[in-house]
Amino acid sequence: MKILPSFNWPRALQNKWLVGVLTLVYLFSYEYFDLWASPWLTAWLALGYFGSALVVDSLFPAGTFCRFVCPLGNFNFVLSSSSPTMITAIFLSMVDKVMHPRVTKSSQMPQVLLISLL
Repeated sequence: MKILPSFNWPRALQNKWLVGVLTLVYLFSYEYFDLWASPWLTAWLALGYFGSALVVDSLFPAGTFCRFVCPLGNFNFVLSSSSPTMITAIFLSMVDKVMHPRVTKSSQMPQVLLISLL
């Protein structure tokens, strides 16, 4: 049961520019204001980060913070999309034996089971 209303993330912000700017602001402010030298300020930065995640994911659809705001999630996205290797299936017939039935009927069923580096 959801208590808060759910909004759609603005279309103009559904890109990587916001997270890029936020990452640069974070890195600049961390060095400029010497946040590394003050545990108190670092704690406030962490609380602000988790507070913003709570607010964004409470008001917008699940995963919005990770896709459009979080610098860590987008850093991993960039690294995974530029990876020279990919995990692929060797034996697709084993998917039915290993995967949960709800997952195998999903349109997002992974087409991978065993690791094969391409």
